[in-house]
Amino acid sequence: WPRTRSGNTDPIVLEGEQKVDGIEVGASGMITDAWSVFAGVVYLDSETENSLNALEVGEELLLTADFSASLWTTYALPFGLTLGIGAQYNDDIVRSRTATAENVVPSRVLVDAMASYTLTEKISLRLNATNLADKEYVDRFGGGHYVPGAGRTASLTAIFDF
Repeated sequence: WPRTRSGNTDPIVLEGEQKVDGIEVGASGMITDAWSVFAGVVYLDSETENSLNALEVGEELLLTADFSASLWTTYALPFGLTLGIGAQYNDDIVRSRTATAENVVPSRVLVDAMASYTLTEKISLRLNATNLADKEYVDRFGGGHYVPGAGRTASLTAIFDF
């Protein structure tokens, strides 16, 4: 049951009907022996069909993105170096709605990259870089506040196999 209430001062109750139709498609595989790809898309068509709050009827569900997608690809070069790049897209999300306004978390595209180099059979180095465009975005929200996402970040990791 969806959470709803008639007015802002009324208690929240579980009543009404919501519907979500959608599709999720993912694919992963090797284009060549050295080139791998992982991809996914999600489309959701959500609607509040019945609610105590007339403003909700016919509207998309709160906190539900219509579309999101991701793509990640890596290519292993013959001399021990692997390069990778990927992107994530999240559609805008309606956080709250009143009779006069919607509070919307804007859509975002984030691009990440990596480079990995095998030094020996037991030791490799990996450089990860996230949010390459240094995009300002909302990572999480709740309880009346937003948590900003991390800016451009890089990390170098040494990996030791035993």
